Amino acid sequence: MTFYNPSDAQIIDAIESMDGKISLPLFDGQALGIYAELVDLDPERAIRAVRNLLSKDVTDRTDMARHLLAHYKMMVKAVSPDTDLLSEIDNVEPTISTAWKAVRLGMLQLTQVAERPSGVPTFDSEKPLYIVLDLNVPWEREHSVVMSWEDGVKLVKVGEFGWPVHDGKLGEGHESCIFHCPEYELCTTSD
Repeated sequence: MTFYNPSDAQIIDAIESMDGKISLPLFDGQALGIYAELVDLDPERAIRAVRNLLSKDVTDRTDMARHLLAHYKMMVKAVSPDTDLLSEIDNVEPTISTAWKAVRLGMLQLTQVAERPSGVPTFDSEKPLYIVLDLNVPWEREHSVVMSWEDGVKLVKVGEFGWPVHDGKLGEGHESCIFHCPEYELCTTSD
Protein backbone atom coordinates (compact mmCIF):
# COMPACT_ATOMS: atom_id res chain seq x y z
CA MET A 1 0.00 0.00 0.00
CA THR A 2 1.28 3.48 -0.88
CA PHE A 3 0.56 6.40 1.43
CA TYR A 4 0.18 9.86 -0.09
CA ASN A 5 0.37 12.60 2.56
CA PRO A 6 0.60 9.89 5.24
CA SER A 7 -0.64 10.26 8.79
CA ASP A 8 1.79 9.74 11.66
CA ALA A 9 0.33 6.27 12.19
CA GLN A 10 0.86 5.40 8.50
CA ILE A 11 4.51 6.52 8.70
CA ILE A 12 5.06 4.29 11.72
CA ASP A 13 3.19 1.46 9.98
CA ALA A 14 5.43 1.84 6.90
CA ILE A 15 8.52 1.68 9.15
CA GLU A 16 7.36 -1.27 11.22
CA SER A 17 5.77 -3.42 8.54
CA MET A 18 8.15 -2.64 5.67
CA ASP A 19 5.12 -3.33 3.47
CA GLY A 20 3.83 0.20 3.27
CA LYS A 21 5.34 2.82 1.00
CA ILE A 22 5.27 6.59 1.15
CA SER A 23 5.11 8.95 -1.78
CA LEU A 24 7.82 11.65 -1.91
CA PRO A 25 6.87 14.97 -3.52
CA LEU A 26 10.60 15.74 -3.95
CA PHE A 27 10.78 12.85 -6.43
CA ASP A 28 7.59 13.54 -8.39
CA GLY A 29 5.55 11.35 -6.07
CA GLN A 30 7.64 8.21 -6.53
CA ALA A 31 6.93 5.84 -3.67
CA LEU A 32 9.36 3.83 -1.60
CA GLY A 33 9.53 1.64 1.47
CA ILE A 34 11.12 2.68 4.76
CA TYR A 35 13.71 0.62 6.57
CA ALA A 36 14.83 1.53 10.09
CA GLU A 37 18.00 -0.27 11.10
CA LEU A 38 17.82 1.12 14.62
CA VAL A 39 16.56 -0.75 17.65
CA ASP A 40 14.45 1.36 20.02
CA LEU A 41 13.96 4.12 17.44
CA ASP A 42 12.10 7.12 18.91
CA PRO A 43 8.83 7.14 16.90
CA GLU A 44 8.28 10.90 17.33
CA ARG A 45 11.74 11.69 16.04
CA ALA A 46 11.34 9.29 13.12
CA ILE A 47 7.99 10.87 12.21
CA ARG A 48 9.50 14.37 12.43
CA ALA A 49 12.44 13.41 10.17
CA VAL A 50 10.16 11.76 7.59
CA ARG A 51 7.79 14.76 7.69
CA ASN A 52 10.76 17.09 7.12
CA LEU A 53 11.67 15.15 3.98
CA LEU A 54 8.03 15.01 2.87
CA SER A 55 7.88 18.82 3.08
CA LYS A 56 10.41 19.09 0.25
CA ASP A 57 9.08 19.19 -3.29
CA VAL A 58 10.31 19.66 -6.85
CA THR A 59 11.10 23.33 -6.18
CA ASP A 60 13.81 22.19 -3.73
CA ARG A 61 15.61 20.07 -6.33
CA THR A 62 17.51 22.68 -8.32
CA ASP A 63 20.32 23.14 -5.81
CA MET A 64 20.49 19.40 -5.08
CA ALA A 65 20.94 18.60 -8.77
CA ARG A 66 24.47 20.01 -8.84
CA HIS A 67 25.57 17.26 -6.45
CA LEU A 68 24.03 14.56 -8.68
CA LEU A 69 25.68 16.10 -11.75
CA ALA A 70 29.05 16.08 -10.00
CA HIS A 71 28.57 12.36 -9.38
CA TYR A 72 27.71 11.82 -13.04
CA LYS A 73 30.83 13.74 -14.16
CA MET A 74 33.00 11.72 -11.78
CA MET A 75 31.60 8.51 -13.26
CA VAL A 76 32.34 9.76 -16.80
CA LYS A 77 35.96 10.36 -15.80
CA ALA A 78 36.22 7.06 -13.93
CA VAL A 79 34.80 4.70 -16.55
CA SER A 80 35.39 6.44 -19.87
CA PRO A 81 36.48 5.42 -22.45
CA ASP A 82 35.75 1.82 -21.38
CA THR A 83 32.02 2.48 -21.24
CA ASP A 84 29.95 4.96 -23.17
CA LEU A 85 27.86 6.39 -20.36
CA LEU A 86 25.90 8.63 -22.70
CA SER A 87 24.53 5.60 -24.51
CA GLU A 88 23.35 4.33 -21.11
CA ILE A 89 21.23 7.46 -20.69
CA ASP A 90 19.77 7.79 -24.18
CA ASN A 91 22.67 9.96 -25.43
CA VAL A 92 21.48 12.95 -23.42
CA GLU A 93 23.93 14.31 -20.88
CA PRO A 94 22.10 15.26 -17.68
CA THR A 95 21.66 18.92 -16.79
CA ILE A 96 20.38 20.72 -13.72
CA SER A 97 16.86 20.53 -15.16
CA THR A 98 17.00 16.94 -16.47
CA ALA A 99 19.06 15.05 -13.88
CA TRP A 100 16.00 14.13 -11.83
CA LYS A 101 14.24 12.43 -14.75
CA ALA A 102 16.80 9.63 -14.59
CA VAL A 103 16.45 9.00 -10.84
CA ARG A 104 14.45 6.03 -9.56
CA LEU A 105 14.03 5.52 -5.85
CA GLY A 106 15.17 2.38 -4.12
CA MET A 107 14.75 2.38 -0.32
CA LEU A 108 14.53 4.99 2.43
CA GLN A 109 16.59 4.14 5.49
CA LEU A 110 16.55 5.74 8.94
CA THR A 111 19.97 5.44 10.53
CA GLN A 112 22.64 7.05 12.70
CA VAL A 113 26.41 7.19 12.74
CA ALA A 114 27.23 5.35 15.94
CA GLU A 115 29.67 2.93 17.46
CA ARG A 116 28.10 -0.50 17.57
CA PRO A 117 30.10 -2.50 20.12
CA SER A 118 27.37 -5.13 20.42
CA GLY A 119 26.90 -5.31 16.67
CA VAL A 120 23.27 -4.25 17.15
CA PRO A 121 22.53 -0.70 15.97
CA THR A 122 20.71 0.97 18.87
CA PHE A 123 19.07 4.37 18.69
CA ASP A 124 20.97 7.17 20.47
CA SER A 125 18.84 10.25 21.20
CA GLU A 126 21.98 12.43 21.35
CA LYS A 127 23.01 11.74 17.76
CA PRO A 128 21.47 13.01 14.51
CA LEU A 129 18.98 10.78 12.74
CA TYR A 130 19.70 10.46 9.03
CA ILE A 131 17.30 9.73 6.22
CA VAL A 132 19.25 7.98 3.51
CA LEU A 133 17.68 7.48 0.08
CA ASP A 134 19.05 4.85 -2.24
CA LEU A 135 18.83 6.19 -5.81
CA ASN A 136 19.04 4.12 -8.95
CA VAL A 137 20.62 6.15 -11.75
CA PRO A 138 21.60 4.99 -15.24
CA TRP A 139 25.20 6.21 -14.96
CA GLU A 140 25.79 3.98 -11.91
CA ARG A 141 23.89 0.76 -12.59
CA GLU A 142 26.25 -1.52 -10.68
CA HIS A 143 25.88 0.27 -7.38
CA SER A 144 23.66 3.19 -6.54
CA VAL A 145 23.89 6.75 -5.36
CA VAL A 146 22.74 7.78 -1.92
CA MET A 147 21.39 11.09 -0.74
CA SER A 148 21.41 11.63 3.01
CA TRP A 149 19.61 14.30 5.06
CA GLU A 150 20.32 15.06 8.71
CA ASP A 151 16.98 14.82 10.52
CA GLY A 152 15.32 14.99 7.10
CA VAL A 153 16.25 18.68 6.80
CA LYS A 154 19.83 19.32 5.72
CA LEU A 155 21.36 17.46 2.76
CA VAL A 156 24.71 16.17 4.05
CA LYS A 157 25.84 13.60 1.47
CA VAL A 158 25.48 12.55 -2.13
CA GLY A 159 27.72 9.68 -3.08
CA GLU A 160 28.56 6.06 -2.63
CA PHE A 161 26.64 3.69 -0.42
CA GLY A 162 27.91 3.40 3.12
CA TRP A 163 27.90 5.85 5.99
CA PRO A 164 25.15 8.49 5.90
CA VAL A 165 27.84 11.18 6.10
CA HIS A 166 31.37 11.28 4.77
CA ASP A 167 33.65 9.36 7.08
CA GLY A 168 35.32 12.42 8.63
CA LYS A 169 38.66 11.62 7.00
CA LEU A 170 38.32 14.20 4.26
CA GLY A 171 40.51 16.66 6.12
CA GLU A 172 40.21 20.19 7.33
CA GLY A 173 38.11 22.46 5.18
CA HIS A 174 35.85 19.64 3.96
CA GLU A 175 33.27 19.82 6.75
CA SER A 176 30.59 21.13 4.39
CA CYS A 177 31.39 18.63 1.61
CA ILE A 178 28.24 17.06 0.14
CA PHE A 179 29.74 15.16 -2.80
CA HIS A 180 33.34 14.05 -2.44
CA CYS A 181 35.58 12.25 -4.90
CA PRO A 182 39.28 12.04 -5.80
CA GLU A 183 38.73 14.65 -8.53
CA TYR A 184 38.77 17.64 -6.19
CA GLU A 185 37.28 20.04 -8.77
CA LEU A 186 34.13 17.90 -8.86
CA CYS A 187 33.58 17.98 -5.09
CA THR A 188 30.56 19.99 -4.00
CA THR A 189 29.72 21.74 -0.75
CA SER A 190 26.59 23.00 0.91
CA ASP A 191 27.49 26.58 0.01
